[in-house]
Formats: sequence, structure tokens, C-alpha cells
Amino acid sequence: MKLYDMDQQIRIDEFGVDHSNFSLRDEIEYNFRRAKEKEMQQNMQPQIFNTPQPRILRNMPKTNWNDVVGAGIIGMGEGTIAGINRGLNAASFGLYGRASDALFDNIYTNQQNRLQHQAEQVGLGNANRLANKVIDVGSQLISAKLLGL
Repeated sequence: MKLYDMDQQIRIDEFGVDHSNFSLRDEIEYNFRRAKEKEMQQNMQPQIFNTPQPRILRNMPKTNWNDVVGAGIIGMGEGTIAGINRGLNAASFGLYGRASDALFDNIYTNQQNRLQHQAEQVGLGNANRLANKVIDVGSQLISAKLLGL
């Protein structure tokens, strides 16, 4: 078992230790010390790299991170657009939603229904409804204040 590499001409090993003045006893002690260090390193590696993962991580499907990041960006974009549309609809007291549905074949209503359905599929249906209510109330309060109502 090779414990370290050494340049035979200058008698310095890969750790920078000069072996030129080592006696046989020094060389044996040094080898035992390196062997113990190597054994300790090997025993520590499984503890570091094989730590048990939380159950939620173990149950996650193996996937390509590019897919995850891409889906996150798409979801963030959809959420932002839906929030803006919801805010515009609430600020106009429902006129924006009715106009966009009339002009673009129910685009506003279909978007809100699709996002609500997706939120319910992952268990966030109530959170999505609450977020929509907060947007509605906040936008209507700002509009009412600007209109002097």
C-alpha cells in the first residue's frame, strides 16, 4: 500500500517532508503515522457524504436541474403576469377582466382558473385564493384613494 509519493532524487514526499535525514526508525514511524491519517480520512468520508437526507429530499424524483430552473422561471413569470392582471382587474373594479375576456376569448378568466387549478393540485389552493383576495383588496383601496372615494 502506497501512503505517499516521493521524489527519489531529492527525497521529499508529496507533503513536503524531507526524508534525506530519516533513519530507518524515522521512516517506519512516519509510515505508521501516514497510515493512521489515511485510515482516519477513510473513516470520516462516509459520515460526511452519506448523511441521511430529510424524507422530502429522498422522495424527490431524480431530474435534470435545468428542467427545475426552467420550470421555476416559467412559474415565476406566470405568477407575476397573473398578479399584475389581477391587480389591474381589481383596480378597475372588474372592468379589466371583463374587457380582456370579451376581446381575447375569456383569456383572463381562463388564466385565473388554470392557475387556481394548478395551485390546488399541489395543495396551495387556499393560499392562492388568499393571495388573490389580498391583491383585490389592496388594488381596490389604492384605486379608491386615487379616485377620492
